[in-house]
Amino acid sequence: MQPIYGAAVAFLVIFSVSLFPMLIRAEAADSSFKDVYQLTSFGSKPSLSPDGQEIIFVSYSTFGPASYPTEIWSIGVDGSNARLVKKTSDDMQALNIQFSPSGDRIAYIGEKLDGSRSIFVMDAGGSNTRSLLGMGKTSTFIWVSSNSIIYAEQEDEKSVSFWQMSLDSSDAVLLSRISMTNTTRFVVSGNMALTNNNTNLLFTGFGVGQGKSDIFSLDLETRELQKLDGLEDFFIIGLGRDGHTAFVGQGGSYSITLYSVDLENPTEKTRLFDGNLSYSVYESPDGGLVVAYAYAPGGSAPFDANEWRKFGVYVACQDGCGTKPAVFSDGYAISNGQYVKSSANDIMIPILAAVLIAAGGAGVAIYKKRKCAKK
Repeated sequence: MQPIYGAAVAFLVIFSVSLFPMLIRAEAADSSFKDVYQLTSFGSKPSLSPDGQEIIFVSYSTFGPASYPTEIWSIGVDGSNARLVKKTSDDMQALNIQFSPSGDRIAYIGEKLDGSRSIFVMDAGGSNTRSLLGMGKTSTFIWVSSNSIIYAEQEDEKSVSFWQMSLDSSDAVLLSRISMTNTTRFVVSGNMALTNNNTNLLFTGFGVGQGKSDIFSLDLETRELQKLDGLEDFFIIGLGRDGHTAFVGQGGSYSITLYSVDLENPTEKTRLFDGNLSYSVYESPDGGLVVAYAYAPGGSAPFDANEWRKFGVYVACQDGCGTKPAVFSDGYAISNGQYVKSSANDIMIPILAAVLIAAGGAGVAIYKKRKCAKK
């Protein structure tokens, strides 16, 4: 995408016709995923490295108000090299962690107890952490390149702005500011995605007081904003490497269904998974699709030991997962600040219950799917 210089202001105009043809729902689920194995006993908000070999995720291993602080952990998909990458300060939690396209940097949103947020960037090993912005109202962000990001700032309930920033510069360029009326107010949250050639920015707007969400497309050249038809009550999760295969979610806090849809020829949605939360979708360098999601039973009712042992990071592949952990009982658990392999009897069910429910989703599963050739 060519850099956009200068300030541009856009008033909210929602078109009833979509940037893409209307999306038609399909009820057939893809049930071809198999060869599942559990990798850890903790984890949420996963992010896969560009080479598909490493997972970073958030762990709530310390008791505190609103699950602060948090820890960012890394582990190989084969169970190797589990390590603590970063622990936030006591008054901050890490959200929306993402590898850079080159895999040498990690960015995340740090949220303090007072609700203020900023974007932090560090080396993949966890060193040289710095804040790109002052603590403010940053909603979400996306990597444009290994040295550039686009982020959204929710100025108030009636205004949201989108900015682009180079990591080598403290100057941010205003891409667009959206002003909303009382009847069209929304809050930008969750993931963003860029279409082919970085021409359109896809994001989710959650209606203020309406209890619903819509997916919008912002043209970064014309500043035209459109609501995508056929995706009411959905939210954007990500795009495949082709830039037009979209992954979207629909559902409540403990039961979200994941769909895929081709935005260039959207004749149907394919339902991939049901009853999970915090999905993240990535495409591995070899063309396979990788689906990561957090699993938690609904509600806060007590669960028995067997139910709690379902939490954790899982790996599953359509045609076999290749190398698996050589030693496995019930995966990894956090003990004295270290990630260690544990047996079922070592897992403290009451502590898991308090930490994982507070996290809003404790288990993470990673799925690989072969990408089928287009017909």
